[in-house]
Amino acid sequence: MKKKVSLRMRLTLITSAILMLFCIMFTLFTLYNANSNFLITDVGDDSYEIGSTGVEVPNSDENIEYAEVFLVGYSAFSTSSYIFMIISIIIGSLLMYAISGVALKQVTLLSQKIANIDKNELSFRITDFSAGDELNQLADSFNMMLTRLDIAFARESRFSADAAHELKTPLTVIKTNLDVLYLDEMPTQEDCLESLEVVKKQTHRMIALVDDLFAMSTASGCKIDNCIDVAAMVEGIVVEYEPRIKAMNICLNIDLKACRIKANFVMLKHAISNILDNAIKYNELGGAIEIKVCPEDHNCVIYISDTGIGISEEHAKFIFEPFYRVDKSRSRTIGGAGLGLAIAYDIILRHQGTIEYSAAEQKGSIFRISLPIEQVE
Repeated sequence: MKKKVSLRMRLTLITSAILMLFCIMFTLFTLYNANSNFLITDVGDDSYEIGSTGVEVPNSDENIEYAEVFLVGYSAFSTSSYIFMIISIIIGSLLMYAISGVALKQVTLLSQKIANIDKNELSFRITDFSAGDELNQLADSFNMMLTRLDIAFARESRFSADAAHELKTPLTVIKTNLDVLYLDEMPTQEDCLESLEVVKKQTHRMIALVDDLFAMSTASGCKIDNCIDVAAMVEGIVVEYEPRIKAMNICLNIDLKACRIKANFVMLKHAISNILDNAIKYNELGGAIEIKVCPEDHNCVIYISDTGIGISEEHAKFIFEPFYRVDKSRSRTIGGAGLGLAIAYDIILRHQGTIEYSAAEQKGSIFRISLPIEQVE
């Protein structure tokens, strides 16, 4: 593999080429100007003409000697001009090579500092670099990129650890119950059924977790090309959750206005279902849920509010993080891995929309989803 030409050498070559072009043009112009204005030419048997001025002088011995001396001087001048041009190009190129080395010294230093950073040293920052020009801006931009990468890697690491923990917990419960069952040489049918019920419950929990993880991984590749009536979609979601709503004796108020957007039907339905699922899950018996769909400023806005336990301001800024739970003990009792809101957030963002949380005036939660209305066929 051929070694690439260094930046220093490229700058030198480019500058040398420009310098050579100007030196050649200047030398040729100078020689042409001398030739046009001062060169003596024979125009007849008894006279000479000086350059392009049209002035003629008599053809005498003195003038002939003068012409010969001028021709010799012009030849020497031409030779000297070419030699000076070549020397100027060589010296200029060497000076450019030296100057570019000094100018690029800070670039080399910055490159060495960056080369020493790997994924295990993302906390490192370039703090002792002072070039006083655009290189300082580059160093600052690189530090900001490192900060974003550090946050992203930390989030990824936390996500992997949380996912492993969520999968390990039901497996541990299953193993513990099976171990207890095997302690008894002749377990009763009741003990077997009880253990099987635990295994079934934990298996469903793992399946739900895997489904959520799969939804998060496939959201990035979903095609947003369906023409959707959001009001009709929300109405269909409500019908699916109606048995649970009635079981908790929740009062449901809906206000759905026609609103058409371009989206991925399956993914968007999954996101809205997650919000409504939480509104039911964390509500109280005899509570209320209000759902509103309406167009606002070229956006389709969906409001879902409930009279449930709500979310404190301390926890509200983290609710869209994967595996985050406001009340872990309550979440364990109700179920779920803390991925519902994270999945909804990711899907809404991929639809160029926004999702916001705010606390209700008395108690409960309000989620506002805004999706851009586009021209759909």
